[in-house]
Amino acid sequence: MRKSVLGIIAIVFVATMMNPVHANGAFDQWGYNRTALVFEDWYVNAYAQSHGFTTPYVGIKGDPCGNINSYFSSVRVTCNPTSGWPSDPKRYPYAYNVLLQINVNTAWDDAHRGAASWTPDAWLTNHQVGWYVGEDGKIHQWEWSLKIVWIGPGDSNSPNWRPGGYVAPFYGMKEFEVIQSVYDDPYGGSHGIETLAIPPGLGWS
Repeated sequence: MRKSVLGIIAIVFVATMMNPVHANGAFDQWGYNRTALVFEDWYVNAYAQSHGFTTPYVGIKGDPCGNINSYFSSVRVTCNPTSGWPSDPKRYPYAYNVLLQINVNTAWDDAHRGAASWTPDAWLTNHQVGWYVGEDGKIHQWEWSLKIVWIGPGDSNSPNWRPGGYVAPFYGMKEFEVIQSVYDDPYGGSHGIETLAIPPGLGWS
């Protein structure tokens, strides 16, 4: 039972690694490691600080809702315990008790910050873990991993296009391709690779 909204929003990377660098290269309280170009924490925390929250969200593994209700109580957003969806997904599309890991390379980071032009060497990986209540009344886990690369203008007509992938419209541009999607939800009947472009490796050179 994948939450399709997460597949789009989570890979928008919000402020991809834009938090200040820690001198020792450690993760900050929100889950960013600017030195390693990694975000690893709860999905909420990729967005919360930039949306005015002053303390990080602390979720609960294995629970569809975790602490969503209490964390978002001031804005009256609640979580549906069956689906794990927030009551106001349009205003708070990050209000999910989902674990998220994002990795980017230097080419992606530099281009995203405007320090360099986008090139086919730019890539990002995204891994999400969440939970929902099945029709059997039990809690089940799903996991979704993606690899995304920059292909430039032209969609499937781009010279950097890889057959088998699909275009992901980020930053208002249709210049990114999902070259691998792996989704596992044993209870829901999903196992393994959904999308695999050729070649499936990260980077172009």
